[in-house]
Amino acid sequence: MKERLLLVGEDPALLATRAFLLAEWQTEIVNTKAALPAMQAKQFDIVIIGQLVSVIETKRLIAEAGKLKPAPSILVIRFIGDDVDLGVETHFANSEESPRWPQDRVARLLAERKAS
Repeated sequence: MKERLLLVGEDPALLATRAFLLAEWQTEIVNTKAALPAMQAKQFDIVIIGQLVSVIETKRLIAEAGKLKPAPSILVIRFIGDDVDLGVETHFANSEESPRWPQDRVARLLAERKAS
């Protein structure tokens, strides 16, 4: 069975692009409001929280995801210069980087999950 990814964000076009880039895995797209119910209803291997989700909501989602059994890995995307330490894997969006970074990061996180 393909690993499951939950993509959380507030920009439908950006989420659709990320889902396309991550098509190798089973992805589900939700806005911030629908994220917690989605996490409680289904098991996800990785939850990716986009940079347009507020820090307060991001912290809440991280805390709630940590209560799940098994807890998903979390990848947070933030803007460069956002110096909030969320205590989870964080990627700082950079327009000059390879567009393959989401696939590379997800593959690494999934390999780490399998190894632990």
